[in-house]
Amino acid sequence: MSSRKGKAKDTGVIFKGKDNMEGVRNTEALLHERTLGETLYEILPKEGEAFYVRKDQDGKEVRVRARYTLREMYVEEFEKLWQRQAENLGLVNKSVAVKRKVYIKGSFDQNVIKLSLRT
Repeated sequence: MSSRKGKAKDTGVIFKGKDNMEGVRNTEALLHERTLGETLYEILPKEGEAFYVRKDQDGKEVRVRARYTLREMYVEEFEKLWQRQAENLGLVNKSVAVKRKVYIKGSFDQNVIKLSLRT
C-alpha cells in the first residue's frame, strides 16, 4: 500500500508475504484481539533470556521483523491506547481549538502577486 490514505486491497505481495517476509494476513492472524504492539512485544526475545527460535503452531519461525503491516494496524492501536488513557486522565469530552498556519514559499513580493491573482 502506498502512502495514500484509505483501505488497502487485500491482494498482492504484502498480504501474502514473500520469501522471508510475513504477509499482513499472517500478522493479523497473530493478533487474537490484541494490539499490534502487544503481539510484537510478546514474540520479542526478552532481555537476558537465552536465544531460541520461536515457532508457531505450524513450525514456522515467528519474528518481530520481516513482517508486513498496514497503517490501519497502527491507527487502531493508537485509538485503543487513546481511549484507555483518555478515560484515566479525564479527557473523554475535552475539545481543543486547532489553529492552521499556511507557509508560502518565495519572497514577499512574489507571494503578494500570487495572492492577488487568485482573487
